[in-house]
Amino acid sequence: MKIMKNEYPNLNIVIGKGVGKTRPNGQYVPAYYNKQTDTIIVDIDGIKDMYKSGRPFKNVKFADGIVKGFQKKDFQNPDEFVNFVMRHEFAHKVFKQYKGEGKAAYENRINKIAYQQILDNRNNVTHTGSTMLDDSRILEQERINYARYNNELSKQMGWDDFRYKKTGIGLERQGILSPLDFIINKGSKANKEYAINMVTSPLYYEFNKKFYGTPLSAETLRNTEHLPKLADVIEEGYRVTAALNKSITGKKPMLGKFGMKFSKYITPEEVFRETFYARLDGNKHEIPEIAQYAGGKVAEYYDSFARDINNLALYMMEPIKRQDFLQGLVDSMKRSKLKTKTIKETGETWTLAEAEKGLKNANLDVELAEFSKIPNYVNINYKHDQIATRFAEFEPLMRRLLADVKVKGLPKFDPDQIDNIINTFKNYAPNSFPKTMPNVKPTDLYKLKAGYHSKHLKERHLKGIDYKELAKKGFIEDNMEMNMSYYFRSVGPDIAVAKKYGDPYAFGWFYDGGKNGYAPGLTQVYDSYFAKIENLTARRVGSNLPPKELKKLDKQIEKAKKELADAMEVSEAMRELVKNKYGVPGDPNSYMFKTVTMMKIFNNLTMLTGFSQVADIGRVITVNGLMDTSRQLLQAFSTSGGKKIFKAGLKEGRLAGQMWDMTIAWSRANITSGNDFLHSSFTGAEKIFQEANQFMFQYGNMQNPWNVVVKTAATITAQTKILGIVERLAKNKSVKVWEREYLASLGLGSKTVDEIKSIKEIYNAYIKHGNGTGTKKGLIEDKDLLKFANSDLWISNVDELDAALKFRAALYQEVDNIIVTPSLADAPLIANTLAGSLLFQYKKFGMSYTRRVVLRGLQSQDGRFLQSLAALTFLGMFVDMIRSQQTNAPYDNKSLAEKVLDGAERGGIGGIFTDIDRIVMSLSDNKVGIRPTLLGIKKPYGASLKRKMGSITPTGSSIGNLMEIIYDWGRGRHTHHTARRIRRAIPYNNVWYADFLFDKLEKGLY
Repeated sequence: MKIMKNEYPNLNIVIGKGVGKTRPNGQYVPAYYNKQTDTIIVDIDGIKDMYKSGRPFKNVKFADGIVKGFQKKDFQNPDEFVNFVMRHEFAHKVFKQYKGEGKAAYENRINKIAYQQILDNRNNVTHTGSTMLDDSRILEQERINYARYNNELSKQMGWDDFRYKKTGIGLERQGILSPLDFIINKGSKANKEYAINMVTSPLYYEFNKKFYGTPLSAETLRNTEHLPKLADVIEEGYRVTAALNKSITGKKPMLGKFGMKFSKYITPEEVFRETFYARLDGNKHEIPEIAQYAGGKVAEYYDSFARDINNLALYMMEPIKRQDFLQGLVDSMKRSKLKTKTIKETGETWTLAEAEKGLKNANLDVELAEFSKIPNYVNINYKHDQIATRFAEFEPLMRRLLADVKVKGLPKFDPDQIDNIINTFKNYAPNSFPKTMPNVKPTDLYKLKAGYHSKHLKERHLKGIDYKELAKKGFIEDNMEMNMSYYFRSVGPDIAVAKKYGDPYAFGWFYDGGKNGYAPGLTQVYDSYFAKIENLTARRVGSNLPPKELKKLDKQIEKAKKELADAMEVSEAMRELVKNKYGVPGDPNSYMFKTVTMMKIFNNLTMLTGFSQVADIGRVITVNGLMDTSRQLLQAFSTSGGKKIFKAGLKEGRLAGQMWDMTIAWSRANITSGNDFLHSSFTGAEKIFQEANQFMFQYGNMQNPWNVVVKTAATITAQTKILGIVERLAKNKSVKVWEREYLASLGLGSKTVDEIKSIKEIYNAYIKHGNGTGTKKGLIEDKDLLKFANSDLWISNVDELDAALKFRAALYQEVDNIIVTPSLADAPLIANTLAGSLLFQYKKFGMSYTRRVVLRGLQSQDGRFLQSLAALTFLGMFVDMIRSQQTNAPYDNKSLAEKVLDGAERGGIGGIFTDIDRIVMSLSDNKVGIRPTLLGIKKPYGASLKRKMGSITPTGSSIGNLMEIIYDWGRGRHTHHTARRIRRAIPYNNVWYADFLFDKLEKGLY
């Protein structure tokens, strides 16, 4: 019962004689779980009497089946039966009844779970879970977890199978392009398994050639599961704003979201802010629409996370492990009358006083970590820049609020605990993450004096204090749109990582050789390298080898240690990339951080045209071969039913986590580069820059609406392609090798029994709910070349839901492959640092093109690669011609080779190599590069300092441009060049359809 209480502090447990209930037939029930009051009732004497009467050993007939009775020999004595009943009732709380599952079947399942634990206890089985997550729960949760890792990969595949499939030109063997490349080319097998489950790669693996599916990564999982829910709840907030304005004016607001920002009645920001206070007031508000929004969509949003948090025991794992460790440490030191004790796993020595203080803090952490049942929960985001500058005002206010919290009339926090909480706000670095200590296993980090989990728990889940006062004083973010976005970006990755590895730190606490569906974690990575060190060290100790051989052995040991250190550093960095923390300064409110962010936005505002994205069409029209895809798109949009087709494609794409650009503007984030966009404070000058940037992508170069349109087209063609191959596989029809490899690269393998089962489940669900030739619903508008999944209807049972989630994950990845969207594995780690994000701004797209267009195309070997390159080049030439006319560049004077090469660059087919060529050309004054060296196209002039700086980083070009303007002013010479430079420093000057306006402005300046 103590274990149950540890896991669920809010769980009520009543133990006593006669506390059971009596059924209408007079039968006494000595133990049961009351769902309404969250209470387990236990009459131990009554349970023993029931055992003696023989009731547990009889079958019980229910209306929908029979609950099978036990045999008396199944239990060793009445006490063991009492233990079983307690576990049975607790299992009722943990394991919910499935939709469509009968009551008898449910009771039989609960009996099986509880009795298995009795058998384990007899056999002294050590559970892989902690006190709150035992083996039964792991197996139950993983049985319906579509993200589980395929155990067959671990068992059947060797080190070489986890390498990239060959491209024919050796580029796949480079380990410097991204952290994933480093691991895949140099890591241990466990390290590779860890990496491919953490981040998404568009590249094929060798095991795809054997038709094993690529595991669904935590990176993809974090977006496909909760992103649609975030977008939906934000959209609802804007709908509420629009409805309120219309109820006042009788007219629909102009310019949509942007126009409502300037409403004189009520703005979206005001609606989101009032929603925050409504949540704190129990979803009550004087405006009924806001109260309904707070208690409806917003509540549903947080509840969806709470279910995952509760099922995964997300924030309870490490605190309870630490609590158990420190309780045992204190008890053993007192029992043995020790003043100090050294922990073997960490090498640290604890005093009794330190252990007791640590235990006290751990008890507080356990309490604060249990927050999923807080009524009307809303995440609290402290404005640390305000706290830092106004700490003298914040500290006494926070102390008073903490002291005012009472439990049964007594203070909840004592003075030491208040001091401990207040100290977490000093020098706070919310984005910093602890790294594994040298020579300390990841699974033992919680035993360190400093602990491991982020101290944000102490400030994140303070129950009972008056947050309204803190918010109104400006110490807490009260914009609900910001809060919900932050919540998705912080908690979503934790959930995704926990689903892949069993814990939110990817330590591999629960890894069991792949049997339970969890991927190898950092512990298994550590062990895979440390085993080599141990073997080499064992050879060294007591060895009689000659000095020369000993020296050689010592070098091997040092090399092995470095390999371990490098592997752990890169593996942890990959995890922090998924968690949106890698490269972000500990304090996201520092002036340096804000300056860098605003500089990148300034580059967006002054450099991007929006017209070059027309080349995306070249990718869409070659998805399923140029001819077939062109026919599909013509059929889709050449008739009056095009609008219906577009809506069907948009719906499916959004279910998969795509096409939410108009709501949360992912494209802006990718352009900004790095993970900093997730942590913007939106205050002061930065707020102005962010809003200008948002306007740029929404209404300036219109990249957001363009992405929605072109990704919808990609979704229509991609799901048609995927479902077509799935259908032929499920019906045992002819499927080409490259088609099976293609599906496998998207996570839909066709090798194992489980994979084939998933393929058939997707096909069956499509036939039942989808639109297309042969489906029960038939065609949409007689479009016989198109297939629509309608996966929102795949909810009849667990298998259908599993099929829907797997299909959406595959579709999500393929749409990103078609309309090239950077992922975490596309760029080196330095690109996500503060300085690196300046250098790699826009270059991430080049790197992503390299992987998704060039390398993946070379690996696929399906013949469509050359079609795609040709289409991209042709459209790139078209873009180049139009832009040349707009900028008065002499396009007709170019040779055919120059036109093709410039078109290829505009189309992006050169990827990062185009950027490298541009840098080499500039730094060599146009003497070295593809044009002068290979094609003989030479320029009679060199490159300016500004061009050289700009080739390395867009910021260099911006700085160079401003320096030239200042230089012109300083010497008093204003020419047409000066006018052009001033124009280039004006936001939106490069937007393709506004050229004529800025042309007039430029002439006016000169």
